Amino acid sequence: MAINGDAVLLSVHDTAGYRALVCLENTEISSDGEVLESKNKCNPGVISKEYGSISNTVSGDGDYKDDSTGGSNANDASYRWLREKQAAKTKFTVRITTGLTEAVKQYLYGTAIVSNVSLNAPAGETSKFNVTLDIDGGLTETDPHP
Repeated sequence: MAINGDAVLLSVHDTAGYRALVCLENTEISSDGEVLESKNKCNPGVISKEYGSISNTVSGDGDYKDDSTGGSNANDASYRWLREKQAAKTKFTVRITTGLTEAVKQYLYGTAIVSNVSLNAPAGETSKFNVTLDIDGGLTETDPHP
């Protein structure tokens, strides 16, 4: 059975606990492996390949919401929260929720930095934000904030 995209959620952690990245329309999780190639005279013409480093990124885009104190989405995170973390050069935990049902969820956690956050606000339309989070280290299934 295919997993509906609605089941994949992003949350970020701060002193208030986990906050949803509110009203995302799209979420992408990417893992890129560096390939190290080598060749030698023992096996002429043969290229051996090994893993080098692996980098993980998480990105999403969605509606820009008021996530300020007292705002309608004060318990969530949106463009403002992400921009403030980037400006302060603050790392934080990101939680990726995946799973088939409410009862069977899988969580992935990582320490993230905001490598890119942007806001698009066309006249007469809903403002949208886009974010790319680079994971410092790898992703794990262990919650660092149990």
